[in-house]
Amino acid sequence: MNNDDNRLNLPVFLTLQDGRELTIDLIVNLGGAIDRTMNNDARYILVGEADGSERLIAKSMITEVRDAKKSRQPSAIAPATTTATVAAPGIVPEFADPHQVLGVSPVAGVEEIRNAFVEQAQAYNPDRLAHVGLPADVTEFCANRYRQISEAYATLTEGQTPALADRTMMTS
Repeated sequence: MNNDDNRLNLPVFLTLQDGRELTIDLIVNLGGAIDRTMNNDARYILVGEADGSERLIAKSMITEVRDAKKSRQPSAIAPATTTATVAAPGIVPEFADPHQVLGVSPVAGVEEIRNAFVEQAQAYNPDRLAHVGLPADVTEFCANRYRQISEAYATLTEGQTPALADRTMMTS
């Protein structure tokens, strides 16, 4: 249990979309469980690191969660990577590949790229989230992620003719 008597730290292994694996504490309300926390309507989870700091991670970035108490830690997870791989609040990890940012294959077609862009842009658009009253660090994270998504889309659609780009955007 952490300093707050109403919260628990549950040790978990997380696998992220970019392949990184983390050993981290999932912070839940007293009586909470991993499955309820991962399946609720919140878009982010609160995690604790070994140094006592807390971070938010977008659920959309997580591909797998395993209870560390019930499963053996895979040898591929290095304890030293835990603090380096979780971004500080408001900081979006930088990706070199725009395909990775949008979560599409390098051979993805224009339609698949556009669909991935539209889905993520709607999820992270700071204007759409302004009325929700999110904490400043979450709002900053969303704005940074939205910028990253927009830049990736612009990079991947750079070679399109204006007419093709207009048709693509009009269908969204």
